[in-house]
Amino acid sequence: MDFSIMDGKVDCGISLGIKLKGELFSLMKNADERVEAFLYEDHEELFINLYFSKFSNNIGKYNFILSHKSLKESQSFFTISEKIENPTHLDFVKKILNFPSVIVAGTFMKRDTLFILYRYHENYKEEMNSLLNLYIGEHHDIAISEVRKSHSFRDRMMRISKLFPIAVLQTSSIYIPNELISYIYKNSPGFMAELEGRGLTSDGVRALIYSETALSFKGLNEISGIQHIYEARHYESLFLERRQMANEQRIPRIAILFGIRDERAYITSFLPQEEMDNYMRIYSKTVSKESRYEPKVEVLSELKEDVWNWLE
Repeated sequence: MDFSIMDGKVDCGISLGIKLKGELFSLMKNADERVEAFLYEDHEELFINLYFSKFSNNIGKYNFILSHKSLKESQSFFTISEKIENPTHLDFVKKILNFPSVIVAGTFMKRDTLFILYRYHENYKEEMNSLLNLYIGEHHDIAISEVRKSHSFRDRMMRISKLFPIAVLQTSSIYIPNELISYIYKNSPGFMAELEGRGLTSDGVRALIYSETALSFKGLNEISGIQHIYEARHYESLFLERRQMANEQRIPRIAILFGIRDERAYITSFLPQEEMDNYMRIYSKTVSKESRYEPKVEVLSELKEDVWNWLE
């Protein structure tokens, strides 16, 4: 994979802090360490999953939270899921998730504050500043904690891997013709798509398309004509089925990439290493539905320096 086609192009980085209200988040006021979270929208509703490592030396500190009614136990985590009900928070976060060019880089909580780290394209600085000023000016529980340039994709993944081990899964199948994707592939064989799987509307999930050439086709929204970056909606049934099953199993996905090489479609997923077994079960459950497309697992590995040379 040639990451140079995407690196340095959507690199305005922001970290937001949002104080959440509700029974669970009141309990979280006593949690003074970073707690990993996964935030996602599903047809107008917004959910947050919290992850407490079973191997943490401090897990005993969270007994007051781990009796929560939505507690679920996996091989490596205790997870708690909660719907975000506050109308202001719901409206604001949905606007961020669906803002042009936004890709969420990570979410976590400290005490009762949710931190959202995301990137967006500099062409939308004015609109982003207007959105932030509108909410921050009116709501004291929303604040900007950091503004900076984003790191390259590879550097971002390696930095996250220092917080917790990351696994990489790359699968491929014979490319299923799609009018929009076929047009992109024909005009830019080395294109790469970055899927923002946290947001789902009736139009599917957003995808940032990094192209080698200028594109013009129905369904493509231009983010930067100079850099050949576009946005589209992805609504492939098996991908959405896996997304839904992963949400139900509370499996966070850090990043998802899509590309086509030699008439095969490749999906590359980055997620916590502890959750890879569960994610592979989901893949196995759905792979029989696409058996005629010769699905293959190309790479399955802990994230390490060698992996970058293996990815197609």
